Amino acid sequence: MPYKDKNSPAARESSRRNSAAYKKRHPERILALRKDHYARNGDAIRARQMKRHFAHRDEMLVKMRKHYLKRVYGLTVEQYEALGTACEICGDTEERKLHKSGKPYRMSVDHCHDTGKICGLLCGNCNAGIGHFDHDPDLMMKAIEYVKRTHAAQTA
Repeated sequence: MPYKDKNSPAARESSRRNSAAYKKRHPERILALRKDHYARNGDAIRARQMKRHFAHRDEMLVKMRKHYLKRVYGLTVEQYEALGTACEICGDTEERKLHKSGKPYRMSVDHCHDTGKICGLLCGNCNAGIGHFDHDPDLMMKAIEYVKRTHAAQTA
């Protein structure tokens, strides 16, 4: 039974059901139509997708960073920024280390894996170094003694 108002909720729901049923009955036909459409319009489709992507890229990256900080560390962007911009070990800043794109590397949020407590910000190198020593102070002290001993022997 045709609907008088094609935009009514009932008409839209009926159309959606009919469309879904057709797609289930004829998946090969739908796939062929999509492939044909993309073959004829692929360049234009890709161009539109790239334009949309780059138009909102910076906004998207800010949102992703915000959600990542909240989900992983429970921090807001303001709380992250309040931690500072310099590595607590070597003193490097975000502005000092840049990607090839010219954008700064973000500092890593150092935290206790057992309690989840935030310790501070570290550059990637310092964070990886501590991670390789499994956050074990005794092992790090042995490494310091080793470096002192071998470095002194090389400079003498």
